[in-house]
Amino acid sequence: MKHKYLLCIVFFLCFLFSAFGQEDLNPDPSAAQASNDSDDLEASSVDASQNIMLARSSDDYLVTPGDVYTLVYSVSGNSVSYTIAVDSTYRIRVSNMGIVNGDGKTFVQLKREVENIVTNNIPLSGVQLVLTQPAVFRVFVKGEVLSAREVSAWSLSRLSSLTGGNLTPRASIRDITIKSSNGRIRVYDLFKARRMGDLSQNPYLRPGDEITFNRISRVVTINGSVERPGRYQILEGENLKNLIEVYANNFTPLADKTRVRLTRYIDSTEISGDIILLSEQNITGNYPLQHLDVITVPAITARRPAVPMNRVERTITISGAVRRPGTYELMPDENLKELIEVYGDGITPLADMSRVSLRRFVEVSEVSGEITLLSEQDIAGNYPLRHLDSITIPDITDLRPAIRVNRMERRITIAGAVRRPGTYDLMPHENLKELIEVYGDGFTPLADPTRMEMVRMLNSDEVSGTRIFLTETDVTANFTLENFDSVIVPSIVQLRPVMFVEGAVTDISRMLDNMEAEIGGVAQDLTESRRLVVQFVVGETYASLVQRNVRWFTAVSDPQNAYIVRDGARIPINLNLALYDVSYRDQTLIRENDVLIIPFRQQFISVAGAVIRPGRYPYIPDRDWEYYIGLAGGFIAERNSKESVVITDIYGKRLKKTDAITPETTITARNNHPLYFVNLVGPVITTALSIVSTIISVIILSR
Repeated sequence: MKHKYLLCIVFFLCFLFSAFGQEDLNPDPSAAQASNDSDDLEASSVDASQNIMLARSSDDYLVTPGDVYTLVYSVSGNSVSYTIAVDSTYRIRVSNMGIVNGDGKTFVQLKREVENIVTNNIPLSGVQLVLTQPAVFRVFVKGEVLSAREVSAWSLSRLSSLTGGNLTPRASIRDITIKSSNGRIRVYDLFKARRMGDLSQNPYLRPGDEITFNRISRVVTINGSVERPGRYQILEGENLKNLIEVYANNFTPLADKTRVRLTRYIDSTEISGDIILLSEQNITGNYPLQHLDVITVPAITARRPAVPMNRVERTITISGAVRRPGTYELMPDENLKELIEVYGDGITPLADMSRVSLRRFVEVSEVSGEITLLSEQDIAGNYPLRHLDSITIPDITDLRPAIRVNRMERRITIAGAVRRPGTYDLMPHENLKELIEVYGDGFTPLADPTRMEMVRMLNSDEVSGTRIFLTETDVTANFTLENFDSVIVPSIVQLRPVMFVEGAVTDISRMLDNMEAEIGGVAQDLTESRRLVVQFVVGETYASLVQRNVRWFTAVSDPQNAYIVRDGARIPINLNLALYDVSYRDQTLIRENDVLIIPFRQQFISVAGAVIRPGRYPYIPDRDWEYYIGLAGGFIAERNSKESVVITDIYGKRLKKTDAITPETTITARNNHPLYFVNLVGPVITTALSIVSTIISVIILSR
């Protein structure tokens, strides 16, 4: 009987060890799926609405009925996602671990309290509480509003958001009452919030708030020489001094304090109001103000002395060949001579003084005015003028003979390596030779007359025109041109050999296109691999090429590990010396069809050990070791205890957790959890016990 009990105990222990070992060696696929769901949740948070992101980043976001939170943590390698909805009782159940009261707490406080509860119950659970959807609630607005109604709001809506088009002109922003859902009543002053930045007077709205915009008691207006003129709602006990020094922000430097004027409409016997002149003593004594009073502060410039202006007696117009044509007001003793020499600043060199005309409109029989021809004797005699007279001095160019202009027969365009490229109208006897030598002013020194091209648009079988190749012989023979022909003279520079540059280089012309695209709203990637076609001069070296094109290289270029592909062979070349030493000269000549490869510079961080996804990850400056552990999927809870890591830099030097992470650093998560070592020896113990149990069973059965 004892042997039977012993056999049962042995089989039970074997079952436990087998189950324990299998659970560790063959992870549950649902756990991996839950981990993927967590990654999807994190990815979807990037596309969350603006309100969600604002609520998560605000330290003063209050927990509100209707909020939806997501609690994510890990239990025995399995990810658990738990949705929490806040009801009107503010009692939040944290899975089956406890209940938290969220009333009056911010999201940050609630997050800390919930995560502490889960961590205390399940160590190394990687708990995280995330705000999934902030609540939307309604508040009731009444008082001096166009219509009392409910308005939608959320926890980061402030009182000032209600001062829109629903308020009447009699609504006060200095006396706003908020009655909360618990019956507490408070009064707020939005002027202090707007002018002084006192946010305590512009509170966040809460569910069940009843907002009452009370009626204004006193509104006064101040204008003139003050820094902030305007219409203000003043409080009880505030009067003239407060209005000027606080609300209007005091006088301007040009204010005339001795002539401050008050216009009073209330209890006035005059429809236009009573005018009260105030002195500096009234300002110092804080003169009492009434509703709708208007204060006017004049400027000292308003007391400048007046200068009498005589009535305009004569206004005369002069036009044509004078230096200053225009309309002028003449003095009683001034006439034609002063008009031309003084007001018109004299005649121009092309003036025709034999045909000066005067058009008179005053005291004439013709409605259109009478024209009088004036001579040089009239000008010398200072011919008398009348009001609204108009003098015209013609130009001798008006008498030039007319020339008949024939219709354009041939319009030819020449471009390329000529001194004056452009489009010209050729005479009937002019053709290619005149086009180049006369109109184009001859070839430039770099012109290649052996490869000239002409595109003929008219009388062509092709819609796009026919291309004809010309030589120097055609120039000598004066090749016949037709209307709309286009001649192109190439340059010998185009015959230079080319090579290619590929990889992490920037094309300046494309950079300009990128800048224009960014202005238009489409940003281009400047780190993509490019292929540049580069002309070079025979005998040029790679050092001179690189020094001439320094702007090719960007922060992601790796010139130290560049190489040349020539006839299928790979030739390494270090371009750093050419880039950073202007006196450097090399002997590596450029050959036609060479391909210079500039690799991309990429730095990595290695993450190994007890993490979900060990590997190499791109280096990002100013990130700590936890960031790269997070990229690797986090610690494996069954293998790592207390987030123990070993950090070594590129030189093998061991770093602390607080040290800066540098490129090519290796972060190793230690395998130090007791369960990890149990799992290593578990299969061996299981196998041994199975053998022992089998032997014992055989012995018992043999007896």
